[in-house]
Amino acid sequence: MKKLLAVLLAACMILGLAACGGSGQSTETTAAPTEKATEAATEAATEEVTNPHDAVEAGSYEFTYVDEYGDETAFTITLKETGIAYVQIDGALGKENLKAESWTDTGLGSVTLSKLDPELKTEFVAEDGTTTWIREGETMWPEGYVEPTEFKEKEKKAPASKEEAVGVYTFGFTNPYGKVSAYIFWVNSDGTWKMYQPNVFMKTAFAYSGESWDYDPETCILSLGPCTKYAEGEPPKTAGNGATFFSDDTYESSYVLDGDGVKEIVGAEDSTADFGDKNVPGSGIYTFGFKNAYGATVAYMLLANTDGTWNLYNPNDFMGTVFAYGGDSWEYDEATKTLKLGPCTSYEEGEPPKTAGNGANWFSDDTYESSYIVNDDGTLTAIGAEDSMAAIAQ
Repeated sequence: MKKLLAVLLAACMILGLAACGGSGQSTETTAAPTEKATEAATEAATEEVTNPHDAVEAGSYEFTYVDEYGDETAFTITLKETGIAYVQIDGALGKENLKAESWTDTGLGSVTLSKLDPELKTEFVAEDGTTTWIREGETMWPEGYVEPTEFKEKEKKAPASKEEAVGVYTFGFTNPYGKVSAYIFWVNSDGTWKMYQPNVFMKTAFAYSGESWDYDPETCILSLGPCTKYAEGEPPKTAGNGATFFSDDTYESSYVLDGDGVKEIVGAEDSTADFGDKNVPGSGIYTFGFKNAYGATVAYMLLANTDGTWNLYNPNDFMGTVFAYGGDSWEYDEATKTLKLGPCTSYEEGEPPKTAGNGANWFSDDTYESSYIVNDDGTLTAIGAEDSMAAIAQ
């Protein structure tokens, strides 16, 4: 009996050892594939981090740069298969074609361009002159650039050279009767100048012109040379008009400029005045040029008076006269910067604002109403004739 029990016990122990041995083998067998799966996953993750993007291919990519003032510049980045790159810019930063001798794919969905020639001066250019561009489909944007959501107001400065001084200027002059007279003049790149002094009482605008002008950027003084021509038999300076800032006989004059235009009339500083009134939004002196059907640029000068009336003048050099139009109402929308002139109630020389030949189709039929966008520089864009707008000063 004891022997039988001993045999049975020995058999149980053998079976128990066998079971334990089988369990150990099973554990080892299942562990091996787990280790292999972990190694494969690690290799895949490493590969994904190392090559997260497709290679950036040669081609052209677009980008619009917005500066701190809200002005835009269009960029076209062209990557050549030869390894060089071109960056074409057009807008507030200028209009130019820049070249990089090389471009390199970073492997991170972006490319780095070597120093551009000519040099590009923006916040996303590195100290060594390189730029890195991140690709997004057919567009690119520069690394380090954040498009602004709030914008600064530009600091207006006087012209820095005679070339920059070419343009149109307006000012108001308080005459001996306490009335503010409007003056508009422009200086051209060919050295000539023209000036107009609207006279609402006489329903005309006196026209003056000369063959020379100069500008001193140190003192910011613009000087008009002798007046060689004046119409209507009315010289710039008379015994009654109080325009003492014109010299005797030759009628030369000088003006101090700032970022807004004429700051002072030399010789009549105390009489320099704003024609418009800041308390009457939209009032003031405006100018614009219109390229007519014959390809000639025609000048227009508008007075939006504080009493709600308006006067518009259109000099005609060919006919040697100034067409004058007037109306009793105007409105200004500050939100859209739109100035709307009510019906034209008077016009001189028998010439209405809109005729079959003058091409001024932005005036309505019969009543000759018109609307304009007021630009920041004091010029107007006639709604309905946007594509025909042109600069007066050349």
